Amino acid sequence: MTIALITFILFIHQNYKTKPGIPIFSLNRSIFKMLTVYFSFLLTEFPIIIVIFNDIIEELASIGMTFFIPFGRNKLNFPNYRIVNRKNNNSVIMRSAALTVEEYINQIPAERREDFSMLRKTILENIPKGFEEQMSYGMIGYVVPFSIYPKGYHCDQKLPLPFLNIAVQKNFIALYHMGIYANPTLLKWYTDEYSKISKVKLDMGKSCTRFKKGVPIPFALIGELVKKMEVADWISIYESAFRKNK
Repeated sequence: MTIALITFILFIHQNYKTKPGIPIFSLNRSIFKMLTVYFSFLLTEFPIIIVIFNDIIEELASIGMTFFIPFGRNKLNFPNYRIVNRKNNNSVIMRSAALTVEEYINQIPAERREDFSMLRKTILENIPKGFEEQMSYGMIGYVVPFSIYPKGYHCDQKLPLPFLNIAVQKNFIALYHMGIYANPTLLKWYTDEYSKISKVKLDMGKSCTRFKKGVPIPFALIGELVKKMEVADWISIYESAFRKNK
């Protein structure tokens, strides 16, 4: 079964790279789900597969499979990550299983830690009073604590209201800012200001700015961005944009 599955995975890898867009997964959902569960089991029991088939795993995640590698099961001390599907841009979010901010930073490769630490420092120096730093969704997050907004996040009310996250992904450092997703005026200001100071095209999704290797991070601009939304402003925008039908 394992050999057959790996052969199937290699077939997908080859066809997906050479013939993007072909209907590879025309098989029914129950079979697809079975393959996902079984391959997740293989990743858990044999973490070396992550190393050998890293590119394949990422491509599978980008076209529909979601894998979960439980914390503490890694027998090779390979970083524990949750690989999450990103349908919009065929990329993959890798969420750390670190339980503290310090643990997360210690997992970052040395060559990327300086830029990431500077990004975190910029945020801490500029973020308005009231937001709290904590691990959030496997990333370093800045949230509105329950003491200020007891309703919590509508997607999971056990969690505080998220506002901003930073993370190191495989190919980039990411800044997730929910304010620019919910506020078109702030988004326009940010994109306009970025274009004034950088010759590199802004690599951005709905709320995520991606700084790939070799692309300078505009720390001063990010500091200004972070300053622009107070806790009360974010709660008001969030209530009107996301909780109006709740």
